Amino acid sequence: MSDRIPGRVLVCTRRLLDRAFREVASRVFSGEIYCFDDLSLSLESHDVRKSFYHHYRKKHVAAGISADDLNQVVQRDRVLRILPRDQAERMAHAMKLTLEEMLDRVQPNYLFSQSVDCYILDLLFRTCRERKIAIVGIVSAGVNGRCQVTSYGEFNKVCDPNDAEIDLSLTSLVNDEQRIIYSAAYTNYSAARHFSHLATHWGKAIFFKLKSVVENDPLNWRYIDRCKLWPGHRDVFTYRCVRLFDGDWEAKAQSSALPNLFIPLSHTPECSTDYWLNDLRYVDYERFVLDSCRKLSPYYSIFIKEHWSVIGNRRAEFYEKLKEVPGLVLVPAGVNSRLVMQKIDRILVGAGTAGVEGALRGKRVTTLGKAYYDVEGYFLRLRSADEINDLPRLIEAHRPPEATEHGQRTLVRRLLETTFPGDIVLGPQLNTRDNWETLAQSVIKYLSSSYFSHPQTQGNV
Repeated sequence: MSDRIPGRVLVCTRRLLDRAFREVASRVFSGEIYCFDDLSLSLESHDVRKSFYHHYRKKHVAAGISADDLNQVVQRDRVLRILPRDQAERMAHAMKLTLEEMLDRVQPNYLFSQSVDCYILDLLFRTCRERKIAIVGIVSAGVNGRCQVTSYGEFNKVCDPNDAEIDLSLTSLVNDEQRIIYSAAYTNYSAARHFSHLATHWGKAIFFKLKSVVENDPLNWRYIDRCKLWPGHRDVFTYRCVRLFDGDWEAKAQSSALPNLFIPLSHTPECSTDYWLNDLRYVDYERFVLDSCRKLSPYYSIFIKEHWSVIGNRRAEFYEKLKEVPGLVLVPAGVNSRLVMQKIDRILVGAGTAGVEGALRGKRVTTLGKAYYDVEGYFLRLRSADEINDLPRLIEAHRPPEATEHGQRTLVRRLLETTFPGDIVLGPQLNTRDNWETLAQSVIKYLSSSYFSHPQTQGNV
């Protein structure tokens, strides 16, 4: 193990990731380690709940957040944006003051955390930037066994991948029999699975409501997302969506009179949609997809495929509205997106890995902004949601390079440059000493390299 990094570190984690983050942090940093878990009271070095309610209950709570920043914080958070606006803003201000108090007490040199995926982390990362605290945000990468280093989906170069790493990743990414599952267990959607989700949802809702009473937590702020998210899990009739999918999608792709456009739906709510895309209109993802399909249907036969791990999360009404769009085809969720790409040359994605999968196959890929894997010339980037109106002209004018081995290696190199070995995922499968050692060594190497620049040595953020 290389020499550890000196300095105090604040580790922000989640219940299923807490041990992994703490094990890795203890191997990376030689200074004191403080933990903040926005779900588990037992890990905290600061009484967050007491501080949060102290500020929330003030008659006038204000934390000096600008109007634009406050709007971004509220609209991008999966829970705050569906709450009454006044409550959401009060919660954001109260949490900002709470986090400032915690940082005053801990005085960390580093923040080691997963990348931003909720308003608490959003405010924590913003406050750490203001204070020039170094941030290491990581998320499981689309390449097996690696982590991506990012805060809000931006590209950060952390390594120079070697030929063997590029070869291994390229072989996997161009294999149409494989799919990216982020070290999770792939499962098919079924009635049993849906009703299991239904029972789990309502069981959690009851449990967390009782817990909020016992713990004197009237807002239930730690668990509110468990009660308000995944609307499909709350509805016993969600499973009827399976009758809407087109088993004959391949025949329809071959017989279409119009050019085909493939839209693989993003996993939502998730950081790659909530925080990695520039236009706030993308955050209301289902509305954006429906509006886009209605605008594009006169020009394309649209093929929509639900994310395999999201099927059952959305209400069936969403798919019913999609089916009202003339000519639209719903590809069964269990179909591998790479198989759809064999039939269709035009693809519209957010910032997900389906974009690079399509580019590796020489497809015309449109991304909602500049993705972290972007290579000049390979992708058509939309500057805002307004450009959907002009997308047919833009797509037909876009001519990406052919799918040569050199071009493919260029794309994979770019993808790998923002990652390093070691993984951090939900579940126990990678909670092993070998993985912790690998990830810790990667973090130390990155923090000791010329690619990392401590904010205290830079100008104003």
